[in-house]
Amino acid sequence: MTAVDDPKQNQPTRLPRSRRLTEIAIALPFVGGVCVGIPVLWNTDAEQGAGVATSSAAIYLFSVWFGMIVLAVLLARAFARQDQDA
Repeated sequence: MTAVDDPKQNQPTRLPRSRRLTEIAIALPFVGGVCVGIPVLWNTDAEQGAGVATSSAAIYLFSVWFGMIVLAVLLARAFARQDQDA
């Protein structure tokens, strides 16, 4: 089979950058979910004094939330720039 007869040859190929952006967009909610779930694993035993304070956990959760928003905005800008170039 020659390259001319190959049906895959006529299909448009995705650019590596667009594929990478798509994969990041798919993975972002899962990474965020794991990061938000991390405080569940922290030791919060207040009787022994070795636990993590609730205020520290709240700061962590809001930091992760803010970071996810920033990453989503940057990702949206990258998709918009990609659409302009195409």
